[in-house]
Amino acid sequence: MTSRDQDIECIVRATDGLAKGFPGIDSVFVRNSLPTQPDVRILPLIPTPDDGLAVFIVNDSVDLDEDDIVYLIEWYESRDAVNWTRRSELSGNPEARFFGERQIISAFTQVSEFWRIDVTPIEVSSLPTVPSGFGKNPTQPSKQIISGELGTHRVFVLPDLNGDNVIDFLDLLAFEPLWQVENEDLDINSARLFFEPGTLPTQRIGPSELFDLLEAVSD
Repeated sequence: MTSRDQDIECIVRATDGLAKGFPGIDSVFVRNSLPTQPDVRILPLIPTPDDGLAVFIVNDSVDLDEDDIVYLIEWYESRDAVNWTRRSELSGNPEARFFGERQIISAFTQVSEFWRIDVTPIEVSSLPTVPSGFGKNPTQPSKQIISGELGTHRVFVLPDLNGDNVIDFLDLLAFEPLWQVENEDLDINSARLFFEPGTLPTQRIGPSELFDLLEAVSD
């Protein structure tokens, strides 16, 4: 049987039954196996601004060495799904032994926002024994935190246009009165949904705006 951090050496010597030849020697070092990538989701999958968001682990990370692991959870928000802002008040910091919020309340979310989670498996044995800022000797080198590949997922926050607390095809019927309406005539949530900041007040909702919305939802 082998275990992590072992040096294993093998010596092979040929013999004809009377005399022995020179030995052949080789060795290997048994390295640590990193935790596997977890499969994660944000629930609900199609949120409204009235919904809180929660992390759901579909398939856990597995450590082949059977090391104990903990999940580092990091939350990000974006208007375009390209430029992301990390929400530090919700996200974990393993140096401080805080691993992030598994749920956030609806006060954090707004319509027409993307939200993303990154969930990273970390080996518990690699965490600092004393959280940073709690009497730790500043000259003492930090331990290297051992982590596996992160799992990630994102959602797009949509308005509940018909007020039935469900986002489905029936909400599309509510778009009809908005067709060709100008930006300046929309309420703030509808304006955020269809137009980028800085769009002309006279810009109207047309095919381009609807296709952009559908593309965001399908992502």
